[in-house]
Amino acid sequence: MIIFVRPDWNYDSYTDFWSLVKLSGYSIIRYDEIDIHSNDTYIVSPANGQLREYVDGIGTSWKHRTSELYLWNLERPINGIVNYKRDNDELVEQCYVDKIIVSDVALMSECGVNFIYVPVGSHEDLGFPGTYEEKLYDLIHLSCYSNHRSWMFHRPDLPKSDLCGLSVAPNGWGQERHERLMKSRFMLCTHQDEFPFIEPLRYALAAAYGLPIIAEASLSTSPYDRVYMFDGTSFCNVARSVVNNYDKIRSVGADNRMIMTGALSFRQCIERFI
Repeated sequence: MIIFVRPDWNYDSYTDFWSLVKLSGYSIIRYDEIDIHSNDTYIVSPANGQLREYVDGIGTSWKHRTSELYLWNLERPINGIVNYKRDNDELVEQCYVDKIIVSDVALMSECGVNFIYVPVGSHEDLGFPGTYEEKLYDLIHLSCYSNHRSWMFHRPDLPKSDLCGLSVAPNGWGQERHERLMKSRFMLCTHQDEFPFIEPLRYALAAAYGLPIIAEASLSTSPYDRVYMFDGTSFCNVARSVVNNYDKIRSVGADNRMIMTGALSFRQCIERFI
């Protein structure tokens, strides 16, 4: 049986991940509910100090467990691939976890044997496509500020409402975010840093709302076949061209939704790849 373990702390950036877990019918428990003598597989996300605290508290018996623990690491390699690989390898080598799950196939390939690839599938109830008539915004990105994304912001707490003449939906949470996603034409995915790896949770959210994706270039966009990519100098040209062809392209969002809530739904991805 696969069971998910949720840290005690709240992680706003992981809200969609835990919504997908719940919508997909998986049990969610605390660390102290793990049965180390079972044959279950436990998945925890994100990486944080509570994992080490819990395992260190159990002591040497943790190394003799029959259950498995995977860390689903959705964090980006902000300190570089070498450090990212080293830090995660240490968790496996020191027996804190058995494997590291990552959701970018290119990142997995660069990291080695302790890593496995599991796409973040979506779910039909994570979001709902808006109608053609209710679209008000060309783009939505819902991004937090970083130096790499500074071109999208007036200041760290104020995203721009216009990029290259294209309207951008404001950030938001809850019902406000839901309505803005339904009223947007495209999801804009930009990296938090300079590393060319996708934002798998943002892609899964786009799929749920039937939004085609305009994204900063990545080594791989698997399992998404049609992503409209740009690099540091081509955003305006690519985004304008894609938005101007929305009537022809919007079916891509519907196709993504069908695939990522069906054959590659969150539950199907787990059952297929783990």
